[in-house]
Amino acid sequence: MKIKISWSQLMQANGDEFRSILEKAGLKKGHIARLRRWIYEYREMEDIKEGHRKCSEGYALLFGENFAKIDKQKGRVLVVEACKLGNPTAEGKCHFEGWGGLKRNHANAAQCWLQAAEQGDARAQCNVGIAYESGEGIEKDPKEAFKWYLKSAAQGLARGEACLAYACQYGVGVEKDEKRAMELYERAAEAGLSRACYNIAICYEEGNSVLQKDPDKALKWYKKAADQLHPRAKIAVAKLVG
Repeated sequence: MKIKISWSQLMQANGDEFRSILEKAGLKKGHIARLRRWIYEYREMEDIKEGHRKCSEGYALLFGENFAKIDKQKGRVLVVEACKLGNPTAEGKCHFEGWGGLKRNHANAAQCWLQAAEQGDARAQCNVGIAYESGEGIEKDPKEAFKWYLKSAAQGLARGEACLAYACQYGVGVEKDEKRAMELYERAAEAGLSRACYNIAICYEEGNSVLQKDPDKALKWYKKAADQLHPRAKIAVAKLVG
């Protein structure tokens, strides 16, 4: 006697349970094998999508992206979950920080990020740039850092734009260009990156070749960053106001 089966049953079943359900439904062995391969491939695709989503949300909370308020604890949880789903960018972060049961290893982190960066992941590209700039886990190379920041920013990642802006501001792998730096910071700030707001505030507080010192504008930008719970911006606001 054939029985009805639901999609959710198939998606949750594993191994012998999966085969038993399909046999009771009257499917032949050849059909079962093909359907099982398709289901497993579908599950893998869903894990990839879910891993990317959790990694993106986790990074947004860790770094104050997309107007998110910084929440290191929740961000960490999401990144660890993404790592368990096989997301290489999240795995790299877990290696870098020693999260999710992984030992802290900057070289492993750099390799994970490089793998994802070469496949076009904008966050990984930004992380590879940071690794090359700092020399953590990989040989220090400012020009390589600039190259990867450029790739990340070209995809519209606000954090990549902010890192590229910093490189232009201080001449990391490229000649100093404070005008271009400010344009990039402003673009990243408009996309809701707290760090970009904070860096713009510093520029107004200290002044540079593009901006004159302006305490009022500095406070405005510090407040924008502080609204997203950027820790140093909150300190700066208290200092300027108090």
